[in-house]
Amino acid sequence: MPVLASFPSAERIIAAVVDDLGEVGAETSTTLQDDLPFIRVRRIGGADDQVTDIARVDVRVYAADLSGAKALAETIRQRLISGPSATADGVLDRAATEVGPQEVPGPDPDHYRVVSTTYRVSVRRR
Repeated sequence: MPVLASFPSAERIIAAVVDDLGEVGAETSTTLQDDLPFIRVRRIGGADDQVTDIARVDVRVYAADLSGAKALAETIRQRLISGPSATADGVLDRAATEVGPQEVPGPDPDHYRVVSTTYRVSVRRR
């Protein structure tokens, strides 16, 4: 049996789909307030069926106020669930919301608010 190529990074694919909406990365920095709005994309689990990588991904939005964070989180959600989306890294075939947008405690609520959404996404090689 031939060895298959690695699956593309679900996080990189999602980042490419939403990169025009704000600064995107896997980690927040000490200068987060200067990077708002910031979109953090992090894989938190998942599996595959040998053809498709089915990832569980947390997308957190950091924005100056709660209404801005909620609005951006909803824009991201609509963009992801409207797929498929082809990127240079791979294809986002499908995204389903597992846990809808919700405010989560942030370390500095006086300067920014955080809204988190969890998705189950299906990605494949190009």
